[in-house]
Amino acid sequence: MTSLPKNPTPASVRELLLGKARAFLQSQGVDVAAELGTRARAPAVSERPPPAPVTASSRRDKRAAAALEHQRQRPLSRGERKERAERELERVRRKADARYQARFAQRSAQWGAEVPTGGFRCIPREVWLMGWHCASDATGQALRYWMEREPNKVAVGAARAAALGELYPGGPTTRSWADPTARSMMTFSLGLLRLAVPTARKGRWGAVVRGVGLGALARLLVPPGCGARVPHRNRLSGRHRGAGSAPGRGQLGYLQELARTGFLYSQQLPAGEVDRFEVGSSGYANNRYWLVAPASMAPLDDATRALLIALHRAGQRASSEKLESPKSPHKSRAQHPLEPAQAAPPAPS
Repeated sequence: MTSLPKNPTPASVRELLLGKARAFLQSQGVDVAAELGTRARAPAVSERPPPAPVTASSRRDKRAAAALEHQRQRPLSRGERKERAERELERVRRKADARYQARFAQRSAQWGAEVPTGGFRCIPREVWLMGWHCASDATGQALRYWMEREPNKVAVGAARAAALGELYPGGPTTRSWADPTARSMMTFSLGLLRLAVPTARKGRWGAVVRGVGLGALARLLVPPGCGARVPHRNRLSGRHRGAGSAPGRGQLGYLQELARTGFLYSQQLPAGEVDRFEVGSSGYANNRYWLVAPASMAPLDDATRALLIALHRAGQRASSEKLESPKSPHKSRAQHPLEPAQAAPPAPS
């Protein structure tokens, strides 16, 4: 007969009872191991390893965890709240763009449209809203807001020089921000920057816009429902006075003005050398627009480096410059949406 140990502890008594219960069940023909499955027996208190001693590393971990908890619970500053709100807004916009493209692909499948190899080139909703926001705001605050949000300040400085008609950074201007041409050209430039995709190309040109025609770019400048005419393609890429068109006087298209200040350069390749989504309805490939990079990854000469530094500084100041009101007190059609149709007069009795 098994006797109880002297000075028993709860752990020793538990071990004794478990052993007697296991022996009884085995005598009755019960497979204890099969019944318990793969569950392992919890180690007794005497078998458990002693707690690890408190070392300097564990103290540092505790202090780091306490610092992180304090950082999480402390109130955020105004800049941190703004940055967090912008990240959340960007996440929401990306989800909305994904839903928009999914609906577009579904409708294309219903209509029997053939999906190109590289997929359809859709302009994101954020780009449409940005262009219409800048075009419909007569105060210029929307333009200032989007210039400040653009991270590529070198491109903003080059677009500013083209919009104001500067012959070189810091030189005299032929237009002011009150001129609708200046605001329209800057809106057009911001739309290209939003559509650009970064590449691994080294040197001055680091991003490219592909598969977007001039018709789509022109519609960025006209909000829907305002009654304004969509700009002609010559306004974007034409020469109104032929070969003698003077820069800075509205005689060159937006693309020529932007290329003159170093914002971009255009490239048209044969239709057989590009992806299918880059080929327009005419059978020719749409132009590729290579935009200036915020920082060059290749060595540059002193003149080019000085030009990029001047453009970067001008782009940093662009969002804080004084925006004059339009010269005409009346709003343009793009800045004055159509009034809703009035109710029909009552029929005479």
